[in-house]
Amino acid sequence: MTLIQRLEIYLNRVYLAKLARDPAALGFFLSVSADAEANGEGKVFERTQVWLEERGHAKLAKIVATHAADEVRHERMMLDDLRRLGREPDAVPEELKVIDHLAARSGNVFDRPVESAADVAKAYLLLYAVERRAMERFGFMIEALEPVHPEIAATFATVAKDERTHLHYCVAVSRAAMPDDAAWTALRDEMVALEVEEFTSNSRRFMWHLLDRVFETMSVPEKLFWKTSRSLADLLGRKMDVLPVGGADELPSGRISSRNVLAA
Repeated sequence: MTLIQRLEIYLNRVYLAKLARDPAALGFFLSVSADAEANGEGKVFERTQVWLEERGHAKLAKIVATHAADEVRHERMMLDDLRRLGREPDAVPEELKVIDHLAARSGNVFDRPVESAADVAKAYLLLYAVERRAMERFGFMIEALEPVHPEIAATFATVAKDERTHLHYCVAVSRAAMPDDAAWTALRDEMVALEVEEFTSNSRRFMWHLLDRVFETMSVPEKLFWKTSRSLADLLGRKMDVLPVGGADELPSGRISSRNVLAA
């Protein structure tokens, strides 16, 4: 681990500890996370499942259905936590819906019809990148929440465990669609790089929104510190790569198929 990574991990921990102790900020984080679980990633599942079933790939279709059901369950868990806090879900501004922005930048891969194995591979490798980021973010949140909201920390621990499984679902489906090792690895790396770029941009918007409109307990000097530190990182061109938290930096491969089993 590099010195810069250690510093980034430390700053993430300090910032998210502040968020976990602020009712409005925590409520907003839960609202955004719940929205992403159900309304972001969820868009691709139905189309892919139908496409697979129509071509007789029942095992892969079942993986997709399980993944989709998990995301709905995660949304419900997070909304239940919100209600236990005595809060209703916040409306999530369109500019903060990172998965929607990712999908648009990848050619609307989650919204357009699934017509080929290549469409399946691209969608599931974008999901792969999203799941890695979720593992990292939720890993930080578990640490931040355990001292003050252990029941919500338990929710995120459950979700993070599922996301690790989902990472392997994404590998299984995308490998089946794109069995060539070099092509799969290149597309995986392209989607991971795209996610890093979009998360870097979105995280700045997200932080500014929290600092300017949501935080109730953070002082003005503290807000100035966080804005200054983030602006400095932006000035230096620092990209927010996935940090080595909870295994999120791992890039698992999958068993390489001898043929494209999704070929029509």
